[in-house]
Amino acid sequence: MEEKNFTQKLLNAVIYVLINLFFKVLIILPIEFWFKSIDRLNEQRENGTLSISVNNGKMPFFSFLKKFLFEFLFDAAIFLSYFIGIIVAIYSLVSSGFGEFIATIIAVFYLPVMFSWFRDLATFLLLPLEKAFSWLKKPAQHMDLTIKNKD
Repeated sequence: MEEKNFTQKLLNAVIYVLINLFFKVLIILPIEFWFKSIDRLNEQRENGTLSISVNNGKMPFFSFLKKFLFEFLFDAAIFLSYFIGIIVAIYSLVSSGFGEFIATIIAVFYLPVMFSWFRDLATFLLLPLEKAFSWLKKPAQHMDLTIKNKD
């Protein structure tokens, strides 16, 4: 009885790993990133995110530049990647042959994942700069802090 239960658990684990690894990560993930970029671009358009007149901060150009580079430009590149990729793939089919066409299609299919990874990396590398700007805005010695001792 226990051996049958173990076999069923093992089979379920193998199916779960194969579905998540090969189907969701390798096929669904790039398409989901592409659709997410469409949603974010549409939201930016509706909210007027790139308008400098909407920004009321102390550094409007820096805020605009951050929104342009990290919110708009990466999403636009993800969105346009499939359209431009199809043109490049057709050109490679005509000029180089079927093998390069297939390689181009595979590379273009994963471009949204690569662009998303680059955006996350660039955002992560920008964090110290954001921290410096927030410190310049109000240094730690001027913050309203309440210090309580443990008793």
